[in-house]
This record gives sequence, structure tokens and C-alpha cells, in this order.
Amino acid sequence: MSMRNPKAEHVDFGFMENIIPSNPDWLGSNIDMICERKGKFLIAEWKRADEKLPNGQKYLLQALSQQNDFIVLIINGHSKPGDVQVDTVYKVNNNTLKKVATGLNGLKGLIRTWYDYASR
Repeated sequence: MSMRNPKAEHVDFGFMENIIPSNPDWLGSNIDMICERKGKFLIAEWKRADEKLPNGQKYLLQALSQQNDFIVLIINGHSKPGDVQVDTVYKVNNNTLKKVATGLNGLKGLIRTWYDYASR
């Protein structure tokens, strides 16, 4: 089973610009992947080699990584129907990134390990 709607567009949060006068740069953010198992969460953001993580999204992922039962990953690569490329996988830990896997098989192994952990 692949993505239900591979032509789905990203949500544009531009409508939120200046909605909070005291924090005009505050916006919504999307998350590329979220998995749940027994109240534990695995979150991942995919970025291509030439993509930069926006500051707001960086702050969001850092904050989520500090929550109990949340594992947050940043995956350098891309995933689209029929074409998945994983270069490096990093775990977000507060303000640091730790390299935890390389390649698609490495990512699959991390997901299996997380699932086993979350199933306990």
C-alpha cells in the first residue's frame, strides 16, 4: 500500500502569518511521518540534501524530542511512490542530532526496533 493520494499538496500555513501580533513569525508546521504504538510515538521529518530545516520546524521537533514517549528522527533523503532514498538518519535529542542509521535498511531496522520497544 502506498500513499493514498500521491498528488496531495502540502498545506500552506501562510494564512497564519501575523495572526499572533506578539509573535508574527509563529506558524503551523507539518510532520512527514508519525507512528503510534501503545501511547509511544515515532516522528520523522524527511529532507532532501538541498533542503534546510526551517527554524520553526526545528524548534517544534526539538520540543517533541523532549517529551516522554516521543522519538524524533530527521531523515536525509526522499520518499515518493516507487522511489525511496535514505542517506542518513539522525535522532533529535534536545538541541543535538545523533547519526543513528544509514540507508533504507538502516531506517527499517530503526523502525522495527522502535516498534518492539513500543510494544512492551
